[in-house]
Amino acid sequence: MSNDWKETFIRLYLSDNHNDYSAALALKKSNLPTKLYRYRSIEATDNFIHAMNEMKKGELFLSQPANFNDAFDSFSVLSSKNYLDYWKNPSPLRESMKNHFSEDELSAIFDREDWREVYAKTAAERIATENNIKLDDVAEVLNAAIMEQLIDLNNAFNKMVRMSRIACFTESHTNLPMWTHYANEQQGICFEYDTGKLTEPFHTSRMFPVLYVEKMLDVVFELFQSRNKKPPFGLLDSIAIQKHQDWSYEKEWRIVYPVGAFYFSPNDVPPDYDQQGMHIRFIRPSKVYLGYNVSTDIENSIRDTANAIEIEIMKLKVTPYGLSIT
Repeated sequence: MSNDWKETFIRLYLSDNHNDYSAALALKKSNLPTKLYRYRSIEATDNFIHAMNEMKKGELFLSQPANFNDAFDSFSVLSSKNYLDYWKNPSPLRESMKNHFSEDELSAIFDREDWREVYAKTAAERIATENNIKLDDVAEVLNAAIMEQLIDLNNAFNKMVRMSRIACFTESHTNLPMWTHYANEQQGICFEYDTGKLTEPFHTSRMFPVLYVEKMLDVVFELFQSRNKKPPFGLLDSIAIQKHQDWSYEKEWRIVYPVGAFYFSPNDVPPDYDQQGMHIRFIRPSKVYLGYNVSTDIENSIRDTANAIEIEIMKLKVTPYGLSIT
C-alpha cells in the first residue's frame, strides 16, 4: 500500500476548513487495512488480564503515551532556539509593534528580506536605550524570555496530548522486531482484527495511521502560522500520530481517545488519571497468533479460551525453512 495518501491526509487534517477535515476522514477510512494486528506481551499478570479481556469481552485497553518506549511519542518538539524563526510571516509581528514604532520605522524593518535580523537588532537597541542596559545583554535576555514562553506553550500542548489514551495496531503479524519488542521475544501473542466489523463510527474516526517523519511536529510553529485564523481541527491529534522515521518498520495504526471522550468536565478527571490506562468496548479479535516461545501454561489457557468463543488460533514456529504458521 502506497503511503502517498498519508501526506494528503495530514495536509487536509491540519486544515481549518471543515470540508478539508471531512475529506481527510473519508480518505483515511478508505485506506484502512482490512486486517490490523495487535501484539500483546502477557508475562505480567495485568498484561495477561488485559489480553484475555480483549479476547473474551471485546474490550480494548488504551495506554498512557508517557509509558511508550519512544520518549518522543505523542510529543511536539520545538524546531528552533530563536524566537524569530517562529514568525514566517512578518505581518502579525509588525501589527503587534505599532504602538512602539512609527510607520516609517516599521517599514524600514519589515520591508526587507532580512527583516528578522533587523527587527531583533532594532528591538534590542530600543530596549537597551530605554532601560540603560548593555545591548548584548538585551538581545540574549529578550530571546531567552520569549523562548521560555514558547517552551511553556509547547509543554502545555504535550501535556494535553499525553492525557489521551492510545491503543496500537500494525499491518503485519509476521514482523519479527514487533514480536520481540511488543510480545516479549515471542513469548506473547498477536491478535488479528477484522476492521470490516468496526460498526461504531467513533472507532473508525479515531483510528489513525502513524506518520513517520524526518522532523517531528512543532505545534508552536503550526500555531504561529495559523495566527489570526482558526487553529487546525486536527492539531492535537497530529501530535499523537507522528513518530520519527526510525520507527517506520512498525507500520502502525492507532486508536487515539482524548480525555474528553471519557470525562465531560475537567473537574471529573480523577487525580490518579495520569497513572492509569482506560478500557473501551471494541470488537473481539478474529484470530489469535501465539509466539513460538509462549509457555505451555499460557498456550493452553489461551487455546481453551479461544476454542470456547470460537476464535481461530495459530502458532508461529521456527523451521529449517524459515518462519511458519500452523
